[in-house]
Amino acid sequence: MQAKADAKRKTHQVQRKVVATEAYRMAERLTAVQAERDQAGEEADEMTTAVDRQAMALEVAKWELVEINSELAAQYRSGSPGTR
Repeated sequence: MQAKADAKRKTHQVQRKVVATEAYRMAERLTAVQAERDQAGEEADEMTTAVDRQAMALEVAKWELVEINSELAAQYRSGSPGTR
């Protein structure tokens, strides 16, 4: 009877160790995945900022070209030299 109880205790102890080890491994994997997610988020933020800057630069360039075009159109309409 005692041997059977000891064997059950031993089996239960081994099972707890296995479960604890697996839980620890899962926690490590989860931590690694969270770190990768955080890194990806930071990279996405950086890319978004870069794209926003490029979009603003393009908008400025567009309005500069619109202004130049308006000036050239006005010169052409007024018959300024070098426009015809």
